Amino acid sequence: MNQHPLATARHPLAGLMDSFFADTLPEAFPGATAPATDIAETATTLVLSLELPGIAEQDVTIEIHDRNLKISAERKLADQPEGLRWHRREQRFGKRARTIVLPETANCASVDAKLEHGVLTITVQKHEKPQPVRVPIRAT
Repeated sequence: MNQHPLATARHPLAGLMDSFFADTLPEAFPGATAPATDIAETATTLVLSLELPGIAEQDVTIEIHDRNLKISAERKLADQPEGLRWHRREQRFGKRARTIVLPETANCASVDAKLEHGVLTITVQKHEKPQPVRVPIRAT
């Protein structure tokens, strides 16, 4: 079975284990700070969706260099009233980052991004994969 180069094959329990340890010891598992990402493809585009809840548009940076798409974002901790005593704190604050290597067919000059309701959607146009060119040998 041929898998798309962007797909990853993992054992079903791997995600559960990652989640357990990331929730228990997030500082020991920096991958836990990577936003959840979905990647889809149409005939003409790649579509990436990243979960970035509570992050403002001005706190997101998207860069492409040598087909490496790097998304970084920071959710800032809002000012807290003085004397506040926490009983439970599950919301995550801080920096999140993810780098995705785009396939050869990605047109890195034609990228669109929008952040809506905590979901960043990045659309990358595709172009034809370069085909090998046969070079004829000239007679002398």
